[in-house]
Amino acid sequence: MPCIVFACDTAPEMTTEAPHGMVPVYPRRIDLENVERLRGFEATTVVETVPELEAALSVRLGERASNV
Repeated sequence: MPCIVFACDTAPEMTTEAPHGMVPVYPRRIDLENVERLRGFEATTVVETVPELEAALSVRLGERASNV
């Protein structure tokens, strides 16, 4: 079964939006390592941004339409 994973912990340091503004986030080493492991999984696409997710979904939906 092909999978698309929208990974959120992809950089050692990043900022994210919280209810009261932007805050720094520091993913754990294990989180970063697991994102890299996911990239190696068969039939798995890892995306990091909303535009990447939209593109991956578009490709996947196009594949499904051509197989019907």
